[in-house]
Formats: sequence, structure tokens, C-alpha cells
Amino acid sequence: MKYSILPALMVLLFFGSCHPNNGNNINPTYSIWGDMTVRKTTSDSITLSGYGNSTTANAAFYRTPNNSNTRIAVNSIFSNGTQLRDKGDSWYTEELRNGIDTHVLWEVNGNSQVAGFSYDHAGSFPDYTGPKIPDTIIRANGFTMSFPAGTITGGDSVAINFFLVSHAAPTLFQYKGMDQNHNVVFSPQELSVLEPGRNFANIIIKKSTYQTFAGKQYHFGKERVYMSIVVLR
Repeated sequence: MKYSILPALMVLLFFGSCHPNNGNNINPTYSIWGDMTVRKTTSDSITLSGYGNSTTANAAFYRTPNNSNTRIAVNSIFSNGTQLRDKGDSWYTEELRNGIDTHVLWEVNGNSQVAGFSYDHAGSFPDYTGPKIPDTIIRANGFTMSFPAGTITGGDSVAINFFLVSHAAPTLFQYKGMDQNHNVVFSPQELSVLEPGRNFANIIIKKSTYQTFAGKQYHFGKERVYMSIVVLR
């Protein structure tokens, strides 16, 4: 079961967290022609052992800036020497098994649409030491989680997502970024689209930087994801 839903799970994590208008730090005033992110995922749940405690590199390039629906292919892309595979529709991903603490070296072998380049994204990954998402949430009450100063180290944006991956129904998904009061707030209406029962829940801490190559700007991210299961009632 865990292997059959993993591709859908990683697509949700990547494209949910790279959308420019969802409250994270990918600034919509930039013209972003591609996103390259390395994500460290951890979970203390035995149920999630197949997903948690992993490091994954993800990348996508766009024909139209800021539009992840216009993905285009490159000849190849590597993260710290590991080649990412095209999982379909020019979405590149691969698990990194050699361990990453600071430097992430991206190498893009381009084509007529994407110029080749390399970039060393230095610096540590962000971290979070605050409370976990509760085990049970009442959808009709909405949900608010606070991220006070001191609980986040090295991150410039925070988000939470809930989602259910099911073979019997379309994927149900909700994603919210942190507001100016350092809260992530889901209304009852936003939670109502999720089915009751067990759902995935993630706290996503991101550190972003932007670099320009051949006149086009690209987003580079380092993410720390804390994955859990929550029961929605």
C-alpha cells in the first residue's frame, strides 16, 4: 500500500509547497522559471515509516513563469551527483541516499528551452521545535496552529497541509501558509472538503533563495517536513 500511493504523495508535497500564491516564501512578484527543492521528511509514526526519515530532491521547469502547469523537460538534472528521474509530465524527483546537511549542488543539463547551469545551495536546513499537529481535529471547529518565535530555526516560511490519498476517490487536499500573526488557520469550510477519518498532515518549514541564470530566475528551496497522521471528525 505505501508504495502505491507514494508518487501521489510526493507530487502533492512538491507542487503544494511551490505554488507562488499559497502563503509561502516563493514571492509572486518574481518571475520564476523553475523550482528546485530538497526536502527532509521525518515522522515518529511506525505507520509512516515508509514515507518518513527520507531526503528527496524535486525539480520542475516552466514554459511560462510562475505557472507549474506549463512544465517542460530538460536533458538531465542532478542533485549532489544523483540524477533525478522524470516521474511524468516533466516532474523530476529522486531520493537522495548519501545524506545532506549543508551543501546541495544542482546541475542542470539544459536544452533549447532551458539553459544549463549549476548552483551550490549552501547553508543548513531549517528546523522546528514546536508542538505537533494534534492527533484529532474537529472539522466543524476549524483549526489554528501557532508558531511562536523561537520554535523555527533558519526558515523563512511555514505551512501545513492535510490530504487523503485514496484509490477509490480523487485526492482531497488543503494547504495553508502562515499569516502575519504567526498562525496557520484553516476555516471549517476549508476542512469540510476533507473526508472524516485518517488523513496525512504535514508541517512544512521552508528556506528559499532565488538565482538568475541566462536571464531567467529560479527558486531553490530547502524544506523540513514533519509528517503525521491526524483523525478528522
